[in-house]
Amino acid sequence: MGRDGEVYTSFGWEGDHPNREGRMLPQGFTFPVGLKIRPMMGYWYCGMPWNNERIRPLKFLCTGQFQEDVTSKVCMWNKGKTKYVMKVIEEICRERAVLSAGEHINRESVDACYKASFKKLVDRAYDKGSWKKNVDKIDKVFSISDATFCNMLRKKNRQQNKETEQQVERPRTYAEMLRMDNGVQPVHRGTAGRWDGRGNTGSHSWKN
Repeated sequence: MGRDGEVYTSFGWEGDHPNREGRMLPQGFTFPVGLKIRPMMGYWYCGMPWNNERIRPLKFLCTGQFQEDVTSKVCMWNKGKTKYVMKVIEEICRERAVLSAGEHINRESVDACYKASFKKLVDRAYDKGSWKKNVDKIDKVFSISDATFCNMLRKKNRQQNKETEQQVERPRTYAEMLRMDNGVQPVHRGTAGRWDGRGNTGSHSWKN
């Protein structure tokens, strides 16, 4: 029985594996792929049916007790994608005060969290205002899988990190260059060129 009072199955595995009993997943289980956000949230936070049995919430695959139940690299990869998206959803829910600080989604709050976060998730994964721009394609928006959301969120995150690095490494003005170099004075040798991030601007060289 889980902490939420739900009864989950403990599976036994065949073979010479050292921990054959008390497994969270049936042997050979394939992590679900290509699901829409709401069904995936249900499996992640509430568990999922398996024949006449019931698997505990897939989030427990991230714990030390059950992480070895994921035996293939593909399943580990797909689990990581789902975990990434669920983390973003929880962040959105905390920002919108649906969850308190440190609180996680559970069986009782999963519906409210889905309703509170989905539009923001679309805007965060694509561009701000994407939800409103695609109202006429609402069925397609709702059908986006958690894996696709993960790919888009990671892409946006990489872009934002790159832009931040460029802003730090490439000052926009001459005065900003001087402030960054903490008093280093330029020695002019010809016309100004492009800032290369190492204190050189074309034919200018920078010395203490």
